[in-house]
Amino acid sequence: GIAVGLVTGSVLVTGAGASAQVPPIVVPTPGGTPCALFPDVGYVPVYYNFRGPCRNIDTCYETKPYGFTGAGRKACDDRWRASARWWCNTSYVGFFGGFARVTCRTVADAHWALLRALGSPFFSSP
Repeated sequence: GIAVGLVTGSVLVTGAGASAQVPPIVVPTPGGTPCALFPDVGYVPVYYNFRGPCRNIDTCYETKPYGFTGAGRKACDDRWRASARWWCNTSYVGFFGGFARVTCRTVADAHWALLRALGSPFFSSP
């Protein structure tokens, strides 16, 4: 996706019995981004909206807050995955949201795998 504007606040990521604080990235990014590898909003097989996580990873790839190495890129990708899974966890709650929540997280994991496999060209050196 194309990121516009600022991302603010922080996200509490939960799941699999663990929680982690995901700090905000507050620098705008012009776009041309790894989220171009997949739609950031869709209905396959359940509705998902990963625009927020995509804005974060766009900025992360642009500003490289975790460094310029492969480990820095992986940190950006992992942050994207945690944010996308958080969206799923908070959008599909309760007993009746269980199937959709698990399915949404599976979509997030598939997108994360694409980021890991194909995102390297978007994480260029300065």
